[in-house]
Amino acid sequence: MLRRTWPIFCGVLAADAASKWLAVLWLSEPPGSYAVLPIFSLTLVFNPGISFGLLGANTTGQSWGLSGLGLAIIAFLVWLASRCPDRWEQTGYAVIIAGAVGNVADRMHDGLVTDFLDFHLAGWRFPTFNLADTAITLGAATIFLRAALVRPPPAPA
Repeated sequence: MLRRTWPIFCGVLAADAASKWLAVLWLSEPPGSYAVLPIFSLTLVFNPGISFGLLGANTTGQSWGLSGLGLAIIAFLVWLASRCPDRWEQTGYAVIIAGAVGNVADRMHDGLVTDFLDFHLAGWRFPTFNLADTAITLGAATIFLRAALVRPPPAPA
């Protein structure tokens, strides 16, 4: 599995790291936000919690605990991917794992995850996220769609 999807994994991880670096570089100066479209802005946010800002207390113990949990989940996903014969599912796992590694690396380095993609409309705001979160979502969608659309071969009689 890893040899086939290694380039995808590396590409997603590199894109995530580069995008976070550029977000910090370009958005650190006030106002910290740049309107791209009426419904989309680049807005620098440092998330101490998990997805959508849950568990956002920002303590060192919490940061390391979330990093440890992330590493355990990554190890489990690598195990699942290694047992998966389907190329599409392997690709989905590689993309999820790359996103998870990107966020765990961010948390282990800074104690926070860098988010910057901000969708909003008429006072409603989706939680700010990053490319790693996008990769995790797209990888999961790939695995679920593959499972829903491909029927397993019939069992031998």
